[in-house]
Amino acid sequence: MSSDPVKMVRAVLEGLPVGDGTTLATCRVLTVQALDHLPVVHVAAAGGGSQTDIDRLDRISAIVYAQAPTTDGAPTAVSIAELAHAALVGGPHDTPAGYIDEVRAESLPTGQPYTDTVDTAAAVYGVVHRFL
Repeated sequence: MSSDPVKMVRAVLEGLPVGDGTTLATCRVLTVQALDHLPVVHVAAAGGGSQTDIDRLDRISAIVYAQAPTTDGAPTAVSIAELAHAALVGGPHDTPAGYIDEVRAESLPTGQPYTDTVDTAAAVYGVVHRFL
């Protein structure tokens, strides 16, 4: 059995308050149904990394999908991605899915339009964790 850094990152982000009484949902696979319940962050392996005898570094992408355009004061994809960034970077994080020693930002949250009603903001993180 090996550890799953995608599950670990999802455990940190699931239910994160993002404003207006809204909490963040996470998904491993982005489905049409997931986009029906915004905001949602798609957490997936980004490829690459390294391993020592003690720990492992996996690259993980986090793409926030949020309603666009927003009304004044409503959370945007970028503002939600920045909250997720603040919750993740650093560490440690002891999650039900495993122990994260450290999270390093490899690319900062960057916003992009997705459709006429949905915007995204993507970031990539290096997740240092103990592998089993």
